[in-house]
Amino acid sequence: MNLTVLKDAVTLLKALPESQVEDLDSTAKLELGQILWRLWKHSNKLLDPIRVDLRAAALTLSGGDTGPQKFEGPDAQASVMVVNSVVSIRKGADMEGLKATLGDGMFGALFETVVTYKPRKDFNTRTGACDANQTAAAFNVLDVKPGTPRVSFQD
Repeated sequence: MNLTVLKDAVTLLKALPESQVEDLDSTAKLELGQILWRLWKHSNKLLDPIRVDLRAAALTLSGGDTGPQKFEGPDAQASVMVVNSVVSIRKGADMEGLKATLGDGMFGALFETVVTYKPRKDFNTRTGACDANQTAAAFNVLDVKPGTPRVSFQD
């Protein structure tokens, strides 16, 4: 594998000022976007096995402790943050049954109950059944953000 060519490509990309990109016409921006997307896509594929190896090495070096593990080579460095295990409730778990088994006190000592609200997908349609005050109150708690168009390049 010729790493020099890849290093040169990175150097060229770093030297490309944003203002020069902004000055490109739409066709040139599309072409540049396609090239950069291909580089990103293919570099991510190559990074996957490297990440797997670095994670395994970090877990071995950390001995189970959390915190950063640094790796250094002649021209490269990486940092892997070893984090605690994530514990969550299994999907479909019978929490009400567990609450009955443990009792309210022990259940409350072991588990935090969190209530979340989100508007239904057909919220706008359903507000038609509300009077004006109810509709205004319902819309008053919403934070509406315009969607951002997604850009995808094809190989």
